[in-house]
Amino acid sequence: MGVGYFFSPADVLNLTPIDVTDPTAQREGPISLRALVPIPGTQDNLWGYLLFPGSSSSGSFKPEDLAYAGKAEFLLANTEIGLGSFYQKDRAPRFIGTASGSLGRFDLFAEAVASWGNDRQYITALTPSPAFETRDDRWYFQGTAGFLYTARDGYTSIAAQYHYNGEGYPYDERKDLVDQFNALSSATQEVLSPILIGALYGASQHYGALSVSRSELFIKDLSASVLLFANLADLSGFITPSLQYKVFKYMNLSLSPSFIWYIDGLWGTGKNSEYVLLNKGPKVTISLTAGLGSSRF
Repeated sequence: MGVGYFFSPADVLNLTPIDVTDPTAQREGPISLRALVPIPGTQDNLWGYLLFPGSSSSGSFKPEDLAYAGKAEFLLANTEIGLGSFYQKDRAPRFIGTASGSLGRFDLFAEAVASWGNDRQYITALTPSPAFETRDDRWYFQGTAGFLYTARDGYTSIAAQYHYNGEGYPYDERKDLVDQFNALSSATQEVLSPILIGALYGASQHYGALSVSRSELFIKDLSASVLLFANLADLSGFITPSLQYKVFKYMNLSLSPSFIWYIDGLWGTGKNSEYVLLNKGPKVTISLTAGLGSSRF
């Protein structure tokens, strides 16, 4: 149901989020029934989805376990507008708006999602023992906007997107949790580190991503790209340049280093930032892969 490239809060159907390092990869979806109703005489459509639960401890499910989603799509000039909703028992209901269109060589897109409550558990304290709570008594908003650009020669492309995650931790609350963690002994940190990282991963309020790629770089079979991903709330993230060489029709070689970065100035939290904590320090990794057909080695 979403139109985003790196982020898609409006995508309530797929079971896994977008992999920002491979945003066009296919993702796992639920077993579902889908209905399309075109509106005669227009290019407008109505979509309906009946989603079956992914698992059940008893091996069966009741009708109230089903999820329901719907979306109306209509054209306004050269922009496609979508309005939809999602409902499932014991989950936060969501109301969705999407827009996509083009301006010259730019493909533009945006999403907005409002939900009453959310499905997240928030960690509120690490000491004397980890404490969690749900926050279901308020409205939450998520929004994203971005563009895809393809140069006239067809060899250069750029993608950029910003994501506001209203369900994430506010800056001061996140900082307080990290300060609690840093005050613990090394042995206690070792025990609680997975809990803190699991709670904070992807849970800030501002993110951004930018990728630039060029095919036929110098020679026909060589291409290059660079991906910059940033937690804009604490100024950390990773940058991944990549070179790909087409050996022959069905075989490709790829060299891709990845650098974890952070900024200690401005509002950045330095070594206490998300991606430094996630990787247990600033790191550099190098990946060399060979692809044969659709397989990688």
